[in-house]
Parts: sequence; C-alpha cells; structure tokens
Amino acid sequence: RIFKRNSTATNWTDVTETQLGDLNKVTHLKGTSTYYAVGVDGNLAKSIDDGDNWLIQTTGTSGEFKDVYFASPDAGVAIIENAPNLGGLYKTINGGKTWTLIDGGTSVKNYNSLSPYYEFNSGGIKYDRVTANGDKGLVKRVTLDYSSATTASIGAVGTPITTSDKIT
Repeated sequence: RIFKRNSTATNWTDVTETQLGDLNKVTHLKGTSTYYAVGVDGNLAKSIDDGDNWLIQTTGTSGEFKDVYFASPDAGVAIIENAPNLGGLYKTINGGKTWTLIDGGTSVKNYNSLSPYYEFNSGGIKYDRVTANGDKGLVKRVTLDYSSATTASIGAVGTPITTSDKIT
C-alpha cells in the first residue's frame, strides 16, 4: 500500500486503489509530478499526479525489484532479483514496460541498491549519474541521458565511459 501525507503533515491517506504486493521503493521523477513504486513479483506502479492515483505497469519480469531510478519518463535503471539474493542491474527505455539485463545477477556480481549522485549538462544535454552498489565493493556507474531514451550507458566507476561501454 502507498500512503500520502497532507500538506500540513498531520494525516496520512491510503492512495492505492489497486492492491499491490509488497513494495520496496517509491521514487520521484524530479521536476515532475510522476512517481514510481516497485516491489515483489515484478510489481511497478506509476503515478503522474503527485501520488494521488496509481496504475499498475506491466514490466515483463516476475523478479523482485529492489531499487529503481528514472531519469526521464522512458529511461530508467533498476536492481531486480531473478534468483534469491542475486540482484542484477537492468535498464528500461520504454518507461518500465520491459527490462534488459545490463550487468550482474550472479554470485560474483550481486547488486543491492542504486544511489543517484550527479546531474550535469554537456552540449545542452542533461545527464544523470547513478551508482549501482553491490556486494564486496562492487560499484558501477550508470549515465542516463535525458535527451534520448536509448542512450543509457554503463562503465566502471573512475573510468571514462567510451563508445564500447554504451548500452543501446
């Protein structure tokens, strides 16, 4: 269930008309009135009115969403467990309707969370950077481009992302 507090922060109201499974994360698409909520069994719910109403989004996965981050209504990344305690790093370029494995999901590369850390402009294009954090010091940098849903890139932290690192 998803609850929203009123403007004075005195009351909380249940705003989920549709029964959702257990949720792990609710995130806001900055600069908009759009929110995403993710959880078990591939559940993804979306609100485009500041959380007043929620719609279930078909995701094409039955894995458990551990974390999610959207840079635009189309481009996002998520940590999804398709096996118990084995989180893979996934991307979407269609608003979460389908997800493609980018990295991990194995005992050697197990991701647990996402941490947004940097927004910048280059040549008039806005980018977001997010780290995907995993076991045993595993960290990957993901760069999301606001201008096009198809330009989500991934590279190791501390190294430049080159054309060969680009995920399309």
